[in-house]
Amino acid sequence: MDERERPNLTLGHLAEITDGQDNADHGAWEVLRPLLMPKRWSDKTRFTGPRPPKLTARFYLILSNYSTELFHMEASHYPRYPPNRYFPDWLRNLSRRVEDHVIAVVKDIEASDPEKSFSYHEVAEGEMRRNIRQRLHAEMEYRYSIQYLASPLEILTQILEPVARALPPPPLPPHTQEQMTPAGPPSKQEMQRQREAKKTKGTLHSPAAVAKLETYVKKRGMSYTEFATEAGTSDKTLRGFRKTSRVRRYVFDGIAKAMGLTREQLLND
Repeated sequence: MDERERPNLTLGHLAEITDGQDNADHGAWEVLRPLLMPKRWSDKTRFTGPRPPKLTARFYLILSNYSTELFHMEASHYPRYPPNRYFPDWLRNLSRRVEDHVIAVVKDIEASDPEKSFSYHEVAEGEMRRNIRQRLHAEMEYRYSIQYLASPLEILTQILEPVARALPPPPLPPHTQEQMTPAGPPSKQEMQRQREAKKTKGTLHSPAAVAKLETYVKKRGMSYTEFATEAGTSDKTLRGFRKTSRVRRYVFDGIAKAMGLTREQLLND
C-alpha cells in the first residue's frame, strides 16, 4: 500500500482493527435495523393512518457515533512519533474510507428488507455524508493536535520497541530447561477461562452505573425501550447491561451521553 494511504501497521494491529470493525458493524445493524419503516408510510396518498414519529436527528446521531468509533479504532494505531509528513493524508484517507463504509452498511441494512427503508425519517445519502464528514473533520483536527503531545515514556517506548523485537530472546537457565516439558492441550477450565477473557475484552463493568441508569429512567418516567433508542443501542443490550453490569465501551459511552454524563462521571460511585 502507498505510504500516503495508510501507515505500515503490524499484523496484530490489522487484526485488532478488523475485529473491532466487525463488532461495530454488528452494533450498527442492531440499532439501525429497528428504524426501518414500511415504504408505504412515506406516501401520504397510500397511507393515511397514524404513524410513529420521524427519528431523523436520532438516525444521524447513530451514524455519527458509528463513524467516530470506526475512525478511532484505526487512527489510535497510527504512530505519533517521530512526526510523519503524511499524517494528515492518513487521517483524510481514513475519513474517506470510514464514510464509504458507513454508507455501504446503511444500504446493506435497507436491502435486507425490500418492503422497508429509512426514507420515512426523511434521510438522504447526501445529508448522511455531510453529517459524517462534519463529525470526522472534528476528529481529524483532534488527532492532528495530539500528534506532537506524546509523553517522554511513549517516545522512549516507540523508539526501543522495534529494537527489542529484533533482539533474540535470552537463553533460559539450565535448570529451567531441564524442568520444561512439552505442553499438552489446554484443559476445559483453561479453555473456558480463555473464552471468558475474550468475551469481556473491550467491556466495562459497573454496578454503580446500572444503578444510576435505573434511577435516571425512573425519574424521567420513560421506558427502557425509549432510553435504549436515545442511547443508540437496543433493548437486548440494555437488558444485558442491567443484568450483568457489563457492556461494551462504545455502548457505555452512548448510555453516558444520553444521560448527559461523561464515561468517568457514570463510572464514579
